[in-house]
Amino acid sequence: MTFLTDIEEVDVDIEEFNELVGYDETYRPQGFTRVADKRLNQLSGEESVETAIADLTDAGERVHPVDDEDDGPTPDLADQLRAASTDGNAHEEFEKLVAKAFSRLGCAADWIEGGGDTDVEIRSPEHVVVEVKARGNGRVNFLEVTNVDKHRRQRGADHAIVVAPGFAPKVIDNAETTELTTIAVDDIVELLDRRDEYAVPHEEILALLTRSGAFQDDRLDLLSTSRTGSMLEKPCLRSSELSSVPTEP
Repeated sequence: MTFLTDIEEVDVDIEEFNELVGYDETYRPQGFTRVADKRLNQLSGEESVETAIADLTDAGERVHPVDDEDDGPTPDLADQLRAASTDGNAHEEFEKLVAKAFSRLGCAADWIEGGGDTDVEIRSPEHVVVEVKARGNGRVNFLEVTNVDKHRRQRGADHAIVVAPGFAPKVIDNAETTELTTIAVDDIVELLDRRDEYAVPHEEILALLTRSGAFQDDRLDLLSTSRTGSMLEKPCLRSSELSSVPTEP
């Protein structure tokens, strides 16, 4: 048995819809009909299903997978993140930049354009939703934790992260008692720098990001300590052993 919630009625031109999913032009759906997975998979090979439907109906959300391969160096992204985070007229740009940052950190991330619940969705290595809050005054003074958790459940995600230029002390304190993570833009920038410097695996970074509470310097210190320790623990060859190491011809 299947239950549907939050149903939204939209008008769709039947001929355009049939062409989109590969139905015969004379097909007319009867009652409740679900599009076969193979047709959706063919569609998602070119673009997300959500984006295609949104383009067709001019309603709903558009899902944009993020690829940072063509991006510039990290300092450029850092400057853009900081500028957009305090620009109230650049909220969509800020969302896209946050999605790029998580992609740069090694996550498979989507920017959700026009989404009614969340702004960025991380698909791997863990399923996480990210709420992005731009503030002209530089910090979030109040956070609706129940709404963030509702959005997490709507997406079926395991964890939620809130990104903002900064957070008021009471928001940071409240984060310690909730099942979400708050992280300031400067800390994301620092994560990007340390990933570049230490080549930190994305699984290790996301493990710290999905620990409930405020992401602050203590977690960055843990990251640096663990990576430095792992490098120091690597065995070294003594000079007497070098002669026994085979070399390529």
